[in-house]
Amino acid sequence: MARRYYQRRSFNYRGYNESQRAAAKAGLAGIDDDVLQIFSKLNGLKRNILFAEYERAYGKSAGDYARDKMAAWASGTVKASGQTLIRLLNLVPKTLDQTQRYDLLKKLYDSHRRSHVESHSLTVVIGHSLNFREEVTNLALRLCQKPDSLKLPAHVESKIQWVCDNDSSVARALMAAIEKEESYAIASTGRAEVDRLVEKIQRADVSLQGLHVIKFPYGEISVHVRPPTFMEKLGKFFSS
Repeated sequence: MARRYYQRRSFNYRGYNESQRAAAKAGLAGIDDDVLQIFSKLNGLKRNILFAEYERAYGKSAGDYARDKMAAWASGTVKASGQTLIRLLNLVPKTLDQTQRYDLLKKLYDSHRRSHVESHSLTVVIGHSLNFREEVTNLALRLCQKPDSLKLPAHVESKIQWVCDNDSSVARALMAAIEKEESYAIASTGRAEVDRLVEKIQRADVSLQGLHVIKFPYGEISVHVRPPTFMEKLGKFFSS
């Protein structure tokens, strides 16, 4: 009888671990690295609380291992496994204070916001662009109001809830604070710049020539101000 030989396939632990790490990091915009940095710098009571929670959830040997490897994970000399990363991230709501959570959420929020930034461009001819005020004001209003209509995707919402330990009232309060910081101050400055440009253009101020970029939370308006060409001057002369 012919013998059959079977080749045993070895399990690819490295590939499995990398896929676990990638899954754990997905949608976090790099805040997992920030969490490791924060955890590695904890001392005193906060550090004791962190590892006590870890040990309570995953056992003493796992807690001892985390204590030993935390600095290496934070520096990147050793990569935390996907499982370890998930375990550590689960401790964020239990160990970080409100300010630290706010910073993490802001990074998540900014990462999402960048994919919705708009860029608009206008050319203004001094003494000729009669509709500039209306055009730039409408664009400014659109960019200022965009946060009110923007819906965060489900994966961002879930990360927000996680950072806030599934407390929806805390999540809403933190997101409102982020929106206020990001939107109101910048939008106010942008609107003031629009008003300044409009006023100077209406006075046909030639010192305004060149490119002016007005920044808003969800985009920017580039306004190129130039003097009229000879033909434009001639056309306006004959049309008046």
